[in-house]
Amino acid sequence: MRATGIYHPLFATHPRPGLETSMTDLIEIRKPLGTAAQWVPGAGMDGNDYELVYRGIGRVQPNIDWRARDRNHSGELNATLAVRVQTPFGKNEVGAVRDVDDNIVTYGPDPLIAKDYMINVISSEAPDAEPLMKYTFIIRNAVQASQKWLRTFLADTGTRVIG
Repeated sequence: MRATGIYHPLFATHPRPGLETSMTDLIEIRKPLGTAAQWVPGAGMDGNDYELVYRGIGRVQPNIDWRARDRNHSGELNATLAVRVQTPFGKNEVGAVRDVDDNIVTYGPDPLIAKDYMINVISSEAPDAEPLMKYTFIIRNAVQASQKWLRTFLADTGTRVIG
């Protein structure tokens, strides 16, 4: 009798390929470096320095559990778009080892992702995803779970739209 639970130890490797096929976005996640941000009227918070910690595939979708809402930032009314961002384990291009043809031989380590990290959608294969590339998303809840096939982050738009 096994005392390890009902799933085989390698069960987590089974759903990964299927889930990754639905991750059609190239995203970047940046860690805040702790420098003081300044309020810029009309632009929101500005001046934070960020370090790139993740670049790779991901999925960005509306978060139906945490709907968009209006926010008042320093007297300016802004709508906030809430999204769920999912990334696979083991697909980080930051720190990846590449061969002479620039193909990835070994992916970089998975970083610890936390609240206030910044997410940008760089490109997407989804037909209606272009508006997502204009927003900077800020992680509000880095959900930690025992799933071994993907990570989920709850994020919303800051007060700034790029471009």
